[in-house]
Amino acid sequence: MRHLDPDHHGPARPRRPVSPQWRRTKRGWVLALVAGTMLAVSPPTVTIDAAAAAAKGAKAGKKIPSKLPPAPSGKRASSMVKVTLVTLNNAVLTRNFSVLWSQSSYRLRRRYSTAKLRQAFAPLIRQRVDLAPALNLQPLWRRPPEVDARGELRLLGWFHTQPRVVRFDLRYVRERGRWRLSMIEVDTTQSAKD
Repeated sequence: MRHLDPDHHGPARPRRPVSPQWRRTKRGWVLALVAGTMLAVSPPTVTIDAAAAAAKGAKAGKKIPSKLPPAPSGKRASSMVKVTLVTLNNAVLTRNFSVLWSQSSYRLRRRYSTAKLRQAFAPLIRQRVDLAPALNLQPLWRRPPEVDARGELRLLGWFHTQPRVVRFDLRYVRERGRWRLSMIEVDTTQSAKD
């Protein structure tokens, strides 16, 4: 996916407005909305990423934490995944993204209002995607929970649900002693047989 960042113009130029861009993939159409970071939605795949701003800040000479926080244990990481997916599921089913927004990182909240989140997740709302069956299972890790050099926690894995698996790629940043969501990708396009 192409990464677009309107901040590349610098502070002196005004930001471009958010505009939808559709592109064709082998599994369907993907909508990419850009508001300073990457936001992609494809029915039923969703990605919201605020980490690009952190990478840009690191290149600009901002401090990278010298002491990285430890990654949570497998049990704690499983709990974090389930809490995030429950929050997302409730937001999609009720069309109210205020709780997901309030539990997100400062960078994500600054770039996406609750209205923009609801607009981004509109395909999932229309399709009435329900992630509840996955929440009764334990996540299977594609790689162990890890903290990268920027201090960002990445939780990558899937739930083996039928007939389609629920894949997730979640990233968190440490803010005020808590892990807060900075990127979310949920994909329910692959069947359990793949």
